Amino acid sequence: MAVLSASAGCARCQSVSALDAGGPHVRRQTDLRSALLIIFPEYRGAQVTSGIAKLTRKVTGSAEAASAAATKNLEANGFVANPSVAGVWSRAPYYAEVDGATWVIAVPLDQDTVGRVYMAPTSMSTADLAMWFPRAPTPFATATETFDFELKYDASPESRSTFLTRQLVQLLLGSGQWRALELPEDWNVDGGQPDTFEARLEQLSTHAIFRIHREGRSVSLHYTLVTDEP
Repeated sequence: MAVLSASAGCARCQSVSALDAGGPHVRRQTDLRSALLIIFPEYRGAQVTSGIAKLTRKVTGSAEAASAAATKNLEANGFVANPSVAGVWSRAPYYAEVDGATWVIAVPLDQDTVGRVYMAPTSMSTADLAMWFPRAPTPFATATETFDFELKYDASPESRSTFLTRQLVQLLLGSGQWRALELPEDWNVDGGQPDTFEARLEQLSTHAIFRIHREGRSVSLHYTLVTDEP
């Protein structure tokens, strides 16, 4: 399956590019497996209910021309337009959205797909996703580009979801690579977690933001990495 295509990436990798959108940009990469191991390192006792990995690129220039270029590129690469929703295209396992100068390429994730990503030695990278965007030569310079990885799961009994969220925060903060921007009071006390748990962490090296929300047995995870910015 394409979601397991090999292309190495690392959330810690970043570089300053050549001139783009008026000045030098910082570019970063990651891949699905690296992101998954950060946000969902312990899957036992958890059932994935939904997920998505998506790359959003905003470009400079005419929104009308940018939309036409992205649409032409998707058609040339075998994407099929959704007859019911304007600007939405699909080619399994991908779907794409075009809204003027904003382009999105995404891969939905479910329990089986997450399992395959875990088992793959390498997996789809942000650079692989970006290959579906129009390539140079093009008049549209990248303004910003962002990778989002969202995952929702249920864990039973509820004490399991409580344990998993607490353990996840412990692992990340204990690594020395993340800092807490938001944490519940007494989050690390046995039996002390509130019914609703909200946490927001930042990776020091990449400034990636990771949001954790738990309500009862249900947990929502949202990892955001800016992959191209001035």
